[in-house]
Amino acid sequence: MSEFKSVPTDAFDEPLNENPPYTPTTTSEPINPSEPKTGFDINYLKTVPGALKIMAMILDILGFICALVDISWTFYGAGYVQWATMSGFIVTMIFFIFHAFNIFGRLPGFWELYEFIYLVIISIEMAIAAIVCAARAGFGPSIIAACVFTAIASVIYIMDAVLAYRIWKEAREKRLKEARGGQILSSCIIF
Repeated sequence: MSEFKSVPTDAFDEPLNENPPYTPTTTSEPINPSEPKTGFDINYLKTVPGALKIMAMILDILGFICALVDISWTFYGAGYVQWATMSGFIVTMIFFIFHAFNIFGRLPGFWELYEFIYLVIISIEMAIAAIVCAARAGFGPSIIAACVFTAIASVIYIMDAVLAYRIWKEAREKRLKEARGGQILSSCIIF
């Protein structure tokens, strides 16, 4: 049969080591006061870019409704106008929410540049939608209204693109300055 080994009982009588082999430490990162806090910023609604985004969203919805009302031009460009206005509304609302809740400061990437590129593209789309509506204006008064709303939205998107370009340029210069350790270097070429 099998033999049992005897274990000395005094091995269990030693007190447990109360000190673990590691020392827990906690560190807290300093709060950066220059970093914007996430939360709804009511002051963004009072800025020019915020007001432009609100106006663009309202015009997009109105243009979409006007393009949707008259079904006589469904096969003659209504689908494009509806797509352009609704896609403009959705993406502009996303950018508006990102700005209003200070989310852009926490996301990696060049969001100022992304927004500028989007605004250029959507302003071209709205101009094309206005041209499509103007070409089909004989189908009804709602199409004329859609033409007016998309044309005004195109102008507002262009104004927002100009402001976004200025913001992107300032952010780019700030990043370059931080990357160079505070040195400002000239970027012009002398011939």
